[in-house]
Amino acid sequence: MDATDPPGWYRGWVDGYRAAALLGADWTAAALLWWPTWHALGADGGDLAAAAQEVRMAPAAPRYPGDHLPAVKAALGRVRDRRRAGQDEAFARDRAGGDCPECGGTGHALVPHESCYRGGAFAPAGHRADGTPVYPEQAARCDCRPPPDPRAAGATQETLAAYTRRHPGWPAATLAARRAAAPAPADGLDRPADVVARSARAFGGVR
Repeated sequence: MDATDPPGWYRGWVDGYRAAALLGADWTAAALLWWPTWHALGADGGDLAAAAQEVRMAPAAPRYPGDHLPAVKAALGRVRDRRRAGQDEAFARDRAGGDCPECGGTGHALVPHESCYRGGAFAPAGHRADGTPVYPEQAARCDCRPPPDPRAAGATQETLAAYTRRHPGWPAATLAARRAAAPAPADGLDRPADVVARSARAFGGVR
């Protein structure tokens, strides 16, 4: 693998992250310059996808465009620390066996990002060049878990119950948005698996 020429999978990750975070096109050039850093760290697509999700689920999002890649790098370190400690396997088992309909046992429910609400109305936060609407998501702490220690990282993250009080129609809005962004195929058969696959781009595609 070339340490200077970004591979196709990395360029795809950059495009997906930029779209999900609603960053400008000029951010792409800066992100491509980071490839030698990821190469030196031995990061692959799975590593960066996990780190990107870690950034998305953080209590506070990066404030400026230049803050995103340092945040991903820091998140990558945390992801790898958990792997070394064997916590990711426990997390996976917990998620697979979780019966919570909101979070699947992860402790975090994905809900529409605040940028999708303007003047009390639910709408796309933006559009891609091809006109596809973009609906970013954020994480809310699921109420199926006991409240964390107030001193713990992420303890101030909004709960799902509090988010729902502010946006009571978010489940229906999410479903409607996914269907609008991923219309049924020409044969009229709206297969669930197809809807999920076709709507991934509309909802950022980085999970």
